[in-house]
Amino acid sequence: MVEAALLIVLATFGVAVVVTSLVLWSCLVRVPPGAVVVISGRSHPAPPGADAPTLPFRVLTRGRALRIPILERADPLETQPRALRLELRDAYAADGEAPALEVAAMVRIGTDSPLLERAIERFLGRAPQEVATVAEQTLEGVLREVLSHLKVTQIREDVDKLSAYLGDDAAYDLEKLGLVVSDLRLTLA
Repeated sequence: MVEAALLIVLATFGVAVVVTSLVLWSCLVRVPPGAVVVISGRSHPAPPGADAPTLPFRVLTRGRALRIPILERADPLETQPRALRLELRDAYAADGEAPALEVAAMVRIGTDSPLLERAIERFLGRAPQEVATVAEQTLEGVLREVLSHLKVTQIREDVDKLSAYLGDDAAYDLEKLGLVVSDLRLTLA
């Protein structure tokens, strides 16, 4: 009788250990390469340099962490660079002509604290293609704005200067969205 009771206690203990291990394993969040994981659901102290003293999420840039079931949720956000290619044929310069331009850029989500916060607010839960679409639209808007102030002869004379100016303007606008331009090239088609 005692042996049967001991066997039941040991079996119950073994099942409890297995169930606890499975629950902890399912709550373990791992950060994949080229991404960050945002754990949201509770308030957390903000990192140094953040815009607010507390944030409704915490960000894992590497490693792993436990999330609290039911109270917290984990979402990945890709930070890998995306290659963007724009062909602009209907943007008019100051003299009324429409030069054919091609822009190639590498855009990624910024990993610095303020940039990452902005990107989380804007892109968390969205498909990576939406990030690329927003970046393309922003680049196209900046390019149209820059072209409207220049004549076609000025554009043809100094494409490198225009490319640098475009990169600075695009970087400013994309930083508002939490994005970073790592490379931008402009060519006449």
